[in-house]
Parts: sequence; structure tokens; C-alpha cells
Amino acid sequence: MGMVAMFKILDDLELASITADPDGVEDLLFPEDVEDPFEGQYDIDKSWHAIHYLITGSTETNGTPAGDAILGGRPVGGDLGYGPARLIEPSQVKQIAEALQDVDLEAAYDDIDHSAANQADVYLGFEFSDNEKRHLCRFFDALRDAYSTAAFRESAVLTYLS
Repeated sequence: MGMVAMFKILDDLELASITADPDGVEDLLFPEDVEDPFEGQYDIDKSWHAIHYLITGSTETNGTPAGDAILGGRPVGGDLGYGPARLIEPSQVKQIAEALQDVDLEAAYDDIDHSAANQADVYLGFEFSDNEKRHLCRFFDALRDAYSTAAFRESAVLTYLS
């Protein structure tokens, strides 16, 4: 299966619920009383680490708005398998959305140092093919859309690796 990155835009009631009871994050993300608990969540699959690397040049967090898109935020709740979910507040969501608008992922992909990416052990790996580039760009568009939508709604975002 592998490690995938998920994003949920929170409405005001959900944000208040997580703020009041951070341990309730799992119930919010995976409700039992719905047919599809992932409905309304954005999934960038296993491409998350490669996308993060392309937009930051690093496999680690770097404290920039673009760098916080996937790995940023304040930890909330318990371990979901690959660490806790992370809450990104509305003011930070806006900064991330603006930063992602400036990213040209295709150009970053074309300019990447292949040997450095391989040495950095980027999760998902780099095949450096047109199919790989299209795959990453499609998931990056979903990430950018999630943050644009959340910024427009002035909402928080909850991210997690699963």
C-alpha cells in the first residue's frame, strides 16, 4: 500500500471540535456513520514526498509556506500510523495557497538534479519519465486546489500521512 498524504478542509465547527478535543481527530477523519469516510478529503497518494522535494529542494521541513503545505502544521491527536495529524490554521493556509500558486512543478521537475534526488532517498523514487512528471503534476494540482479552496473559505486544513 504505502504512505499516502491526505488533506481535509475543516469547517468552523470541525476546527472548534479539534481545538477543544485534539484526541477527537481520528473520529473526525474516519467517521463510522458514513459510507465513505474519505469523502471530502484530498488525497495526493504516495507522491507527497516527491512533491515536497520538488517545491522545497529538501526532504525535510524548511519553515517556508510552500514547505509547510505537506509537512507543516501543529500536531494534534494521537499517532495515525505515521505520526499525528497536523493542523494548519487559516492564516497559514492563505500563505501556503499563495506560495503554491507561484510553483511551476513541471519546471522544477525538469530542473531537478537526478543524482541528488536519488541520494536524498525521496519516497516514491524518481524515474524521471514523462509519465512520472504527469503523475506528480496531477497530484500537485490537487494539493494546490485544496489550499486554494481552503483559503477562499478562510478555513483550516488538517493533514496526515496514512
